Amino acid sequence: MSDYQYIVKKIKEWALTNYGIPDGSISIFSLKRLDNGNWKAGCSFIINNDLKHFYIMLDGSGDIISYSNKNSDYMGSAPTLILIAEIFSILVIIGISISILSFIFAGALSINNISYYSCRSIPVNSGIAIPMFTIIIFILIILAIFIAVDFYVLIRILKIRKYINSGDAASALLEDTVGLGIIAIIFNGIITGILLLITREELRTASQ
Repeated sequence: MSDYQYIVKKIKEWALTNYGIPDGSISIFSLKRLDNGNWKAGCSFIINNDLKHFYIMLDGSGDIISYSNKNSDYMGSAPTLILIAEIFSILVIIGISISILSFIFAGALSINNISYYSCRSIPVNSGIAIPMFTIIIFILIILAIFIAVDFYVLIRILKIRKYINSGDAASALLEDTVGLGIIAIIFNGIITGILLLITREELRTASQ
């Protein structure tokens, strides 16, 4: 048995002895060996329908030195902020999807009525007329890029929310990068991006 497995075993024994939590009901979301040989662990489990988070200090032999309980709101407003960011991100995706469908419909009409649209071309500086169908294709490409990035941001948001719900503020902070917030501002809307950046600060405080 490795040192890591031994410490995990000791944490599970502690949870069972003190709170009656069976082996499969405890989530250990962080475990780190400190420079002095001690271990710092973070775990969570449900007590009386309430999710509890504990940070535990153990010595090199696995004996509990100290532990502290942080209830489900120890991350401040991060759970609420990330939920709102998720909702706004989904709304943006729905809006772009509707726009894509609208332009696809317009493109289909332009094919069926090519003679109608050909006499209503849009001139550019070069003097070359660009058919309306070409404009629609160009817009669809742009919208496709936007919705692809929007889905990427949403997937990251879902990961952050998953970490938050499991009590793993450190992993959530690693996922919620400044770069993600900037990308979200550009592609998912200013509100989503700002919420991600604010959530990051809440997570930074919670993970300290």
